[in-house]
Amino acid sequence: MACVTSTSFSLSINGNVHGYFKGKRGLRQGDPLSPYLFTLVMEILSRILHKRVHESANFRFHRHCEEIQLINVCFADDLFIFARGEAQSAQVSMNAILSIMPFAEGELLVKYLGVPLISSRLLNRDCKILVEQATNRIGDWKNKSLSFAGRL
Repeated sequence: MACVTSTSFSLSINGNVHGYFKGKRGLRQGDPLSPYLFTLVMEILSRILHKRVHESANFRFHRHCEEIQLINVCFADDLFIFARGEAQSAQVSMNAILSIMPFAEGELLVKYLGVPLISSRLLNRDCKILVEQATNRIGDWKNKSLSFAGRL
C-alpha cells in the first residue's frame, strides 16, 4: 500500500518535465498501474490456492479440471474458482482466500455479464430477460436507422 499511496506525479509538456504533485487517493479506475497490480495479486493468490489444495486431503477438483489440475482462472477483473461441489472443497478455497484478504463471506451474485450463475444447464427461461433486452435494442437500432417513410 505504501507504493500506491505515496506516489508523486509530474507533467511532461513538449518533452520538458514540470513540477511534482502528490497522489493522495491511491489508484483509480483506468490507472495504468491497475492491471499490473491485479496480475501481481492474482499470481500470489493462485500460488496460495495451489499450495493449500496440494496440502489438503479435503479438496477435490472439479471433474473437468482434475486432469490439468485447474483451480482458478483470472480474467480482466474477475476470479473464477473451480472445485467439486462439496463443502470440504469450498472450505479449503475459502480459508485460503480469507487468510490473506479481508473479505466478508457473502452470497453468490445472481448474474454474470447478464447471464444467471446456476449450477445446472442454462434453459431458455434462464436467459429470457437477456434475449428480451437484446431484442429491444435491435428494435431501437432498426427504428433509429430507418427513415421516417421506412418506419411508416
